[in-house]
Amino acid sequence: MHNANILFMLIEFLLNDLPISFWHFPFILTYGLIYVMFSWVLYHYRGYHYYFFLDYTKPYALYWYLGLFAIVLFFFVLSYGVSHALNYYSDSVIPSMVSEYMDGECGPLFTYLLSTPLP
Repeated sequence: MHNANILFMLIEFLLNDLPISFWHFPFILTYGLIYVMFSWVLYHYRGYHYYFFLDYTKPYALYWYLGLFAIVLFFFVLSYGVSHALNYYSDSVIPSMVSEYMDGECGPLFTYLLSTPLP
């Protein structure tokens, strides 16, 4: 199921024109923290963790949590860079022949697909 979510998120990322800002990171971090606290509550009621790296009773739990934070930060910075690269190239390289019609509301890939003439 995780792979399908990644595929859908990638498609959405390429088809929309929503820029990613560093001001979005606290929201992503908050979402992750809420999930971690939710897993603690589940552990309290069920007695086990679904993921071994969320088990706070282990002595190495702090390292797992720091590693998760680093992974989230890495992928956020990666998506930030890709978002700005897509917006830069859509404005300067890909001709936007549909910008009048769409009023700039579609993403760079979608704009390119719509502006490419059919054979």
